[in-house]
Amino acid sequence: MSRLGALHLPLHAEVAPGGELTLGLRPEALHLAQEGQAAQVEHLEFLGAEVLLHTRPAAQDVRLTARLPISVAAQLQRGDTLHLRADWSAALLFGACCRADLRPPGDVTPTPRNRHRGVVGRL
Repeated sequence: MSRLGALHLPLHAEVAPGGELTLGLRPEALHLAQEGQAAQVEHLEFLGAEVLLHTRPAAQDVRLTARLPISVAAQLQRGDTLHLRADWSAALLFGACCRADLRPPGDVTPTPRNRHRGVVGRL
C-alpha cells in the first residue's frame, strides 16, 4: 500500500524505499461526486460541449483537472468547493525505471500506454 497525501493506493509492484512514483490520470477519469476528494475550482476552460475543470484539492499541493460535459459543469464557478472521484482503473504509476501497476496480480485488462496523462501527484 502506498500513500499520496491522504490517499492510499494498492500497489502491485516493488518500489525502493524512498523511491518516487508519478501518478498519471486523464481528466476524463475524474467525476463529480457527493463524497470524495474535496477540491476548490480554480479555473473553468470551456471547450464547446465539454469543460476542463481545473481544481486544487483541499490541503494538497497538487492540481486535478477533470473533463466534464457542459451540462454538468455549467453551474460551477471559480471558488466553488466540490468533490471528485477517480476511476482508478484508468490510473498509471511511473517510476524511475518502469511503470508500476494498480491492478491486482492476474488482472490482464489492457491499459492505455504511451499516452499523455495529467500528473496529479508524487508518492
